[in-house]
Amino acid sequence: MDQATGARGQRTERHPAFQRVATKAKTASCDDALTLDEFKLEQARIQDETKAAQDAIAQWTVEIDDMRHSLDEAISLLVDPHRLYTEAPEGINLMLVQAICDKIWILDTGVVGIELVTPYAELLTVEARLALDDVRAH
Repeated sequence: MDQATGARGQRTERHPAFQRVATKAKTASCDDALTLDEFKLEQARIQDETKAAQDAIAQWTVEIDDMRHSLDEAISLLVDPHRLYTEAPEGINLMLVQAICDKIWILDTGVVGIELVTPYAELLTVEARLALDDVRAH
């Protein structure tokens, strides 16, 4: 099967409702229920609607691909929090610190201690418990 025939076959499979309408119009033309001009107008309408549907599908496909790419990029930043912090603009990285830390103790020019917000403190506690259980098991 050549590429043109294959492409027409794929369009027919993707749009069975349009194919049924086209077949109905063809049958009506063969039964002399439609004049040749009416048949041509109906075929043109079906082709226009098919193209509009294909264009909408293509547009949504592009938008879904863009969203998938953006989500993949966001997830990759969450996997590497250091990269997230270093690549974030000045105000955003401050908000990241505020979202994670409840208190930060600074002495001279260095951080000497932090107190995490409750969800992260609990998560760290669970991680510490799992690590302790792992050490005890070995």
